[in-house]
Amino acid sequence: MIILNPRFGRRSWGVLIALIASQIAGLSYASVGELPAITLPKAIEKALLQRPELEASSMDILAAKARVARSAAFPNPELGIETSSLGDEDSVVVSQPFEFPRKRDARVKAAEAEIPLYKNNQQITRLDIIDQVSLAFVSMLGAQEKLVLVEEAHDIAERFAGTVAERVVAGDISPIEEIRANVLLGGAATDLARARRELAEARLALATAMGDAEARFVTVEGRIPTEPIVPDKNALISAITASPDLAQWELNRDRRNAMVRSEMAARIPDITFSGKVSHYREIEETAFIFGISIPLPFFDRNRGGILEARAELDKIPFSARSEELRVRSEIEKRFAALQALSSEIGIVRERMLSFAEQAYDAVSEGYRLGKFRYLDVLDASNELTGAKLRHLELLISFELEKTAMNRLTAPAQTGWRENHHEN
Repeated sequence: MIILNPRFGRRSWGVLIALIASQIAGLSYASVGELPAITLPKAIEKALLQRPELEASSMDILAAKARVARSAAFPNPELGIETSSLGDEDSVVVSQPFEFPRKRDARVKAAEAEIPLYKNNQQITRLDIIDQVSLAFVSMLGAQEKLVLVEEAHDIAERFAGTVAERVVAGDISPIEEIRANVLLGGAATDLARARRELAEARLALATAMGDAEARFVTVEGRIPTEPIVPDKNALISAITASPDLAQWELNRDRRNAMVRSEMAARIPDITFSGKVSHYREIEETAFIFGISIPLPFFDRNRGGILEARAELDKIPFSARSEELRVRSEIEKRFAALQALSSEIGIVRERMLSFAEQAYDAVSEGYRLGKFRYLDVLDASNELTGAKLRHLELLISFELEKTAMNRLTAPAQTGWRENHHEN
């Protein structure tokens, strides 16, 4: 919400309505099918439907399920044909490797353990997309509110410049005053152009986060909260235990355990049964020969595979601890930033903004009584607008930090949109 001087409150709303109307009517990229405004839930919904990352993660899950099917498959039999160079014997050999059930079951369980890991990765991707859209949404919302303030300041500067020019022509004031008024108007025009550019960039950033190459909306609906609420740090710390970022390591540990069991089962050699049919031409006899073969594990008992799997398993607690420390450190940093921003917002509101409003009211009243010039009123108005912009920028920074904090504690924390009022 923009904090406006009561004197200009109605005008500010008029500027906002005119701004939105001009954007809807005059933007060159507007086309049939575009939305005039979009809400955060709708933006997130579109992003989750359009972003290719989620489809790619779905393919990872399908690939993991395919690996399970491949691991569960029995080995194929082999067919061989033999013939003697003397031409006195022809043979047909059929062999079938036999795998012990324990070995096959362990391999299948190791493959199955990948599926929850990829599903959790999909959840992480989903939360990352929501976070990106939320951050872009807050940025555009702030850019919209900035533009309203700058538009108002430019409108005031333009009106004052026109009034000063009329009084110069009438001979009431010095031409120097007109030059100064035009300098201030030029600065306001520059600020307005920059605010419009920042809004266009924020709109494109939001469209990109939603998975579009161009913006198919004009504005976003919502307000930047004017009362910054710092969340409870203990609740934030407790919430990270449910984070999919940390759950990933627990799932990875289950997968590594299954891989250790699979590598240990691989020590068991496979038995191959074979049947051979030989036809001896000289005596016109056929012989049936049955055989069995088994590798002798003298040199390779899969010791290297077992050691590698165990080392990867032993690494999990350290990696999980490192990730937890990273998240905790990030929470501490962002919590400190939220506290500092909240304090700074209070200072700007109670001192800078309050005093700027008092100064503007005093100069306006003094001008009415003939004690101040037009430019004095304009200077006071610019100072008030600057204070409002500073206050708004701090509120935007607070919401951006809070949104990033929500990502660290997801899914226990519901997210930015739960704490905001939609228009």
